Amino acid sequence: MTPQALQTRIANGEYTRHHSDITQLRYGVSRLRNPLFIRVLTALQNGGPLSKSHIAEALGLRNVTGQLNAQVRALLNRGHIEMTLPEKPHSRLQQYRLTQVGMQMLATATKPTA
Repeated sequence: MTPQALQTRIANGEYTRHHSDITQLRYGVSRLRNPLFIRVLTALQNGGPLSKSHIAEALGLRNVTGQLNAQVRALLNRGHIEMTLPEKPHSRLQQYRLTQVGMQMLATATKPTA
């Protein structure tokens, strides 16, 4: 489906909760198409600053997975989350928090359907 066709369907109310298509249209990046990004943002919204292991725990995972690592990197690169210790990116004490951009994205992605 072309971006123009998708925009038309969104405008007509046909696509209201299809996060993967809407996210692809808005960001053009496949990593953010995964619903995991919504779950990560929600965990950070509910829990405040969290380490990757605490994010994994909030998502019901036993360990930090490669997919979670990739998702955190993608969210960092897009400015949806930020490090609490940006001067020490590899610190064992590193935590992540939701940015204003991330809050807006989460509000848009989880907007209830009419």
